[in-house]
Amino acid sequence: MEISDFVYGLIKERDTFKAFTEANPDLLFLLDCDGTILECKAGLPSNQYVPGEKLIGKKIFDTPIGGEAQKFKDAFEDVKRTGQIANIEYSTFIEGVEQFFEARITPIRSLSNEIFLVITRNISSTQKEFMGLQLFSKTLEAIIEFLPDATFVVDSERKVIAWNRAIEEITGIEKKDIVGKGDYAYAVPFYGEKRPILIDFLFEEHPEIEKHYDFVKKINDTYYTEVYVPKIYNGRGGYLWASAKRLFDENGKIIGAIESVRDITEIKKIQNALKIERERLKSLLESLPIGVMLIENDGSYSYLNPEFTKMVGYTIDEIPNGREWFRKAFPDENDRKKALRLWIEDVNTLKTQSKVIRDMKIKDKNGNERDIQFHTTLLPTGQTLTVCEDITEQHLLKQRLMHAQKMEAIGVLAGGVAHDFNNLLMAIQGNVSLMLFKLEQTHPFYKRLTTIENLIKNGALLTRQLLEFSRGAKKEIKPLYVKEAIEKTIDMFRRMKKEVTVHFDYKGEPEIIEADASQFEQMLINLFINAWQAMEENGEIFVEAEGIFLDKRFTDNFLVPQGRYIRISVRDTGVGMDEKTMEKIFDPFFTTKEVGKGVGLGLTTVYGIVKNHKGIIDVKSELGKGSTFTVYLPASQTPNKVGIVMPRAKKQKDRTVLLVDDEMVILEVGKELLEVMGYKVLTASNGLEAVKIYKDRMDEIDLVILDMIMPGKGGEETFVELKEINRDIKVLLTSGYSIEGSAERIMGRGCSGFIQKPFNLNELSVKLKEILGE
Repeated sequence: MEISDFVYGLIKERDTFKAFTEANPDLLFLLDCDGTILECKAGLPSNQYVPGEKLIGKKIFDTPIGGEAQKFKDAFEDVKRTGQIANIEYSTFIEGVEQFFEARITPIRSLSNEIFLVITRNISSTQKEFMGLQLFSKTLEAIIEFLPDATFVVDSERKVIAWNRAIEEITGIEKKDIVGKGDYAYAVPFYGEKRPILIDFLFEEHPEIEKHYDFVKKINDTYYTEVYVPKIYNGRGGYLWASAKRLFDENGKIIGAIESVRDITEIKKIQNALKIERERLKSLLESLPIGVMLIENDGSYSYLNPEFTKMVGYTIDEIPNGREWFRKAFPDENDRKKALRLWIEDVNTLKTQSKVIRDMKIKDKNGNERDIQFHTTLLPTGQTLTVCEDITEQHLLKQRLMHAQKMEAIGVLAGGVAHDFNNLLMAIQGNVSLMLFKLEQTHPFYKRLTTIENLIKNGALLTRQLLEFSRGAKKEIKPLYVKEAIEKTIDMFRRMKKEVTVHFDYKGEPEIIEADASQFEQMLINLFINAWQAMEENGEIFVEAEGIFLDKRFTDNFLVPQGRYIRISVRDTGVGMDEKTMEKIFDPFFTTKEVGKGVGLGLTTVYGIVKNHKGIIDVKSELGKGSTFTVYLPASQTPNKVGIVMPRAKKQKDRTVLLVDDEMVILEVGKELLEVMGYKVLTASNGLEAVKIYKDRMDEIDLVILDMIMPGKGGEETFVELKEINRDIKVLLTSGYSIEGSAERIMGRGCSGFIQKPFNLNELSVKLKEILGE
């Protein structure tokens, strides 16, 4: 080869390398066998590396590009020895910054000699990304490992790629034994078989998978479930809460999925215990005989028990909050404002007190007024618990008790007045009887005296009505067929008031009561008259009667025993009454009539008769809608009972009578009356004196007229002592009171008879002849 050809070849070789280096973005070095740089492209336009002209002629191992010199030398020597291309990675510091390179050393046989081409690429950014990925992967693995919930990850082929310590503890399966496995291998530690589980639902939404769970709930892109798994904890089993989510790459492609499970066995036990307690509490609340309201902080009602709904008629749908409750329970605006003010006051009080009790009147769903007692407590949760008790019946019972006590007090007063007035009338009647006995009918005073006697009778009738109210004087008790007695009284009233239409409806079988027939009749007549007076012009009266059983819950409100009663109602179409009037209708001398048109004893007498027969009277009335009086009388338990039969009189003469009375004027006039009738008379002004006289002269005394009410030794005590002296003694009781209480007891002990003051000469004569058999 000529030198010119060799030179030409070198020039061509150099030019070729230069063209190659300029076109290649990597760092290029042409080395001889010693590693000396013959040509290079070491610098870039940014002068990031040392310029090539400063490197030519130097050994590459001694330059910054050489980096880890020994590693580079070893690789270079291997290439020289084997003639094979070598690839290495190394790092070097350039201007204090570590840079990463990969180099390829290629042997080239040139025209002149064997040379070596080194192509070096800066892989710092790629290496950093790789290291970052490695760091991220390790960090992610550490996070998964650190998670307290049992967690595992699968790739897109559903092979396990992560299995943390928590899941090892639950399943007993170590990471090394499960990572890399697929084909539902992750299900075996939970269920003992290969089958789809929640994580598989992320890859295929198949109904068969969902059947394995009670529910599968999706929130955004995460699936949740709760399930009992039998194989965990060495077959002990337990409840798990699980969540699963897909994993995507930067392009949105599914690259795997992660599932996390949490042992909620203890929580489920607590939940079940709470559920049992909640059901028990619910059962308790729903069986309570009192109403319960649970009110939230915002005023909404979260619970109303059945008793509350029964009490007021409203369900929680109808009163979901306080505003609706107050609007319905207090329809009147003024009542509502007052109720709201009191409620706010009670809520403020709860800040310093544990409970507040408040009585309020409400309207139920049917429009009925009810008295409710509210017991309100503030719970630690901030909720308000209100317990409600319907005290309507209690209030009614209290009012009735107060009314009964008031009527009892009025009755005692009325009875006392009637007794004293009867004694006065007795004194007047006795004197009038004596004068009439001694006067001819032609005497100018005879007519006046008879007028006085009639006035005395009217006065006695007035006091008798008072006594019937105060003590309910029963005269003759015997079995009475209710239906016949009512029909008889209605016929009588129809004849009196033809302009009034009376309707009568009797339901059921005929019933019998034990009653005084005349007083029963008087009771109905007074009710009819009251109804007639309440109606303008013509009207209608509706009478109904039937036998019913009254239970203790009802009768306790009226202080009478439970049992079978006859209910008699009298309803009119009159003007009705307001509450204030209804409170006074049974009071003596209370009347709504004009002056001179009644003394106000009609309903008072009715009240006394009903109470005396151990019955109940109730009134319902509304202005403009009439009134209904309902009477309940005990049904007879001895329907075959025979009425009292008086013995036939036997005629006797020359009798001596012992007259006992603490009123001197009555002793005087009574003595004269008895003497006028032909009796011998002994007198005693008190019981002690009467017993003494009878002991001394019992053989000559045929009969004792004994006053019931006396100071010191009263009539009952005196009678007992007289009876001890002579068991066959004949005693006629007399009193300004009616035959009730002590007098009735004495009659039951064998007393011969009773006469009520005032009585005239004829009445006394008849009674004495009956007793003495004359």
